[in-house]
Amino acid sequence: MVHAMDPNRPARNQIHEKEEDAMMTDWHMERELSFAMSLHHRLGGNSMARMLQSEELCNLVCKMAKTPVLCVIGGKDHQSNDSISAVECYEPDSQRWFKLPPMPFPRRGLAAAALDDRVYIVGGQYCGQYTPPSGTAPIFCRYHPNAMVQSFSDKLGDWRNEAPLPTARSYLAATALKGQLYALGGFDGTLGNRYLATVEKYCPLMDTWVSCSPLPSERSHLASAAYGNSIYVFGGYCSGAAVSYVDVYDVVTDEWKRGPCMPTARDSLAAAVLNGKFFALGGCTSGGVTSLASVESFDHRSGKWETETPMPTTRALLGAAVLNGRIFVVGGTTAYNCLNSVHR
Repeated sequence: MVHAMDPNRPARNQIHEKEEDAMMTDWHMERELSFAMSLHHRLGGNSMARMLQSEELCNLVCKMAKTPVLCVIGGKDHQSNDSISAVECYEPDSQRWFKLPPMPFPRRGLAAAALDDRVYIVGGQYCGQYTPPSGTAPIFCRYHPNAMVQSFSDKLGDWRNEAPLPTARSYLAATALKGQLYALGGFDGTLGNRYLATVEKYCPLMDTWVSCSPLPSERSHLASAAYGNSIYVFGGYCSGAAVSYVDVYDVVTDEWKRGPCMPTARDSLAAAVLNGKFFALGGCTSGGVTSLASVESFDHRSGKWETETPMPTTRALLGAAVLNGRIFVVGGTTAYNCLNSVHR
């Protein structure tokens, strides 16, 4: 899997077109999202088609080999307030959604990244009634961060367990770079509401985690994106306030440096990279009271931030990804509601 970029379509920095036929309605829930990503999905024919609910969509999926899609994973259901395990993919040319096998364990506040031919799901928390696959008695979980790491192969259509995080956490960030997976920051759910500066690196060949240099400041609800040899970390939440920090990690030297701060302090935001520029999208300020529609871009070459066209809808805890030269934003929350809208 790779991030999908279509060279035949012009890149666009503005996010204003609504995907009218792509609302996550009916079996696409209104939900707080933890993650959205773009990937080249090599569908497994009938094995994938059996996951769908209509013959029309089955036919669509069987014809979609090597088509780039948007993948949306996990989150919180608006009606029940439960964490969910759904994995849904969006094909932009047809403006249709289809399902993939759900995560083995429902969760919100997770982080995820594509590495080689698998999608890795890291950490998160669960709230709600859950019946384990073994069929044992249902259990109730309440906002407890976990260390689970699971991965999905679009080629094999399977989920498998990987080595767990050394540090259980939720509302962290994750980025894959140079064959390694990095888990950054987060919230560990202990008494005292401990926010983390912890950075851990996963090697898929060895199925092991190692500690890296910590973030310059602890935080949860942050966003991250990679460019060159560096991982850029944007914003986040700590000690009752959103922050505007931008920190840059060099994966070769294992060193951090502080970059130019965002014009707007924000947590629960999303980040994306397009045409060599980083975009900080949405999020919230004032302790989660005010969600944002604003979009700001950062050019790492000039070190300057610019204000971009805002999103049509304020949203925090959203997902974002680059697909076919456009930035898509998916789901999220306002102050009181979860969203099922998609914009690009």
